[in-house]
Amino acid sequence: MSSAPNAQYAPQPNQYKGVNGWLVLFCIELILLNPAATLTESLYWLSVTTIYARMVFGFAVTLYISIVIHALVSLLGVIAGLFLLAVKPYAIKLAKAYFIALVIYYILSAGLLSLSSGIAAGRVAVILWRWQIWSFVFVVVWYSYLKKSKRVKATYFDADEEEHIKLNLK
Repeated sequence: MSSAPNAQYAPQPNQYKGVNGWLVLFCIELILLNPAATLTESLYWLSVTTIYARMVFGFAVTLYISIVIHALVSLLGVIAGLFLLAVKPYAIKLAKAYFIALVIYYILSAGLLSLSSGIAAGRVAVILWRWQIWSFVFVVVWYSYLKKSKRVKATYFDADEEEHIKLNLK
């Protein structure tokens, strides 16, 4: 018997190359869903500001600074998503930088808003921790995907490179 029937099941050389599957979902998350969530979260905090700002001095200023920083982190995510979608150099590094910036943002904003909220600290902390937990789950899931995915490795990195350090600039 010939081995021809088994040849159809052999992986094709570039079967994983390209922005498809979960990678497209990740790009949509970075480009569309994450900015929408950032906007929703910002609008929520702005509506709450009028209540807490009367009770605690400095809460509104801290909140406004936090919203601006969150918008900048979200913008980094949009740029990373566009780079991933267009298979640009440094796309993976930008995505990882976004993850780091997001984690740092949530840790710092939670600390600052909790400290500046005084009387309302309990309510603010509960809301912030709920969003932080989801953000950390988001980071862990998608960071793991970028690290382990055959598609990501085939699309963005040289196949010859064991550690996948060099970017595929072709």
